[in-house]
Parts: sequence; structure tokens; C-alpha cells
Amino acid sequence: MHRHQVRFLFLNLGHFMDDLFMLIFASVAALRLSTEWGFSTLFGLLAAAALLVFVAVLLLPKSEKAIQRRSPSTA
Repeated sequence: MHRHQVRFLFLNLGHFMDDLFMLIFASVAALRLSTEWGFSTLFGLLAAAALLVFVAVLLLPKSEKAIQRRSPSTA
């Protein structure tokens, strides 16, 4: 296996684990808050999903800068 293939494998594995952790954490937090605060489970899951979307939107400018840095120059 070539070096770039190993790097790509670890990048994908890290991305998978990151997304899995965020989804599990959000789901468990929603279920726990629904029992403690008396909200419905659906409300908790929707609130957690909205928070994840909010964080993703906040990170968009940083990801755009990283993409521009790595893309070949068109000038």
C-alpha cells in the first residue's frame, strides 16, 4: 500500500469516527435531556440536529479557505 493510500485510509477512518461520535453524542444528549427536562424525544433530536447544522455552517468559511489553499492556481 502506498503512502498516499494509507493517508487517505486514515483520513476516511477519522472522518467516519468523527461523524459517528457527533451523531451518537447528539442522540444520547437528546434522549437524556428529554427525560430530565420533560421534552419529547423528537424535540430533543431536532434540537441536536439543528445544533449540528449550525456548527457546520460556522465552519464553512474555514473549509473554503482550506480548499482554496489546496487547489491549483488558475492564474
